[in-house]
Amino acid sequence: MRSIIYIISFIFIISCEQESNLNNIIDDNSLEKVSAVDISYYPQISNLNHLFYNSQGEEVDFLNSLLINGVNTIRLRLWVNPTDNASSFSEVKEFAHQLKLLGFKIWITPHFSDT
Repeated sequence: MRSIIYIISFIFIISCEQESNLNNIIDDNSLEKVSAVDISYYPQISNLNHLFYNSQGEEVDFLNSLLINGVNTIRLRLWVNPTDNASSFSEVKEFAHQLKLLGFKIWITPHFSDT
């Protein structure tokens, strides 16, 4: 028990620095604002051939319209064992690759239940 207290005390002592180096690493000008949306259902929606329009009523490509409007990150849901292909590993992998080619950052959110 005594050795555990010494180990915890040692970790605590070495983790406390007088001046944090983190402030030197982070440059406020280099931080990018995250503008994200969850479009996990888009592969199913795109199969229905829906049309998308901008605020001027002009038809637009949905994914490009996200980029134009400042979205830089896409969240995708990943199911473990879906009953259909929706949000399956293969679908998410393929869609994430397509999104990366367009320049989006990807957040994968695994769901450990399918119900």
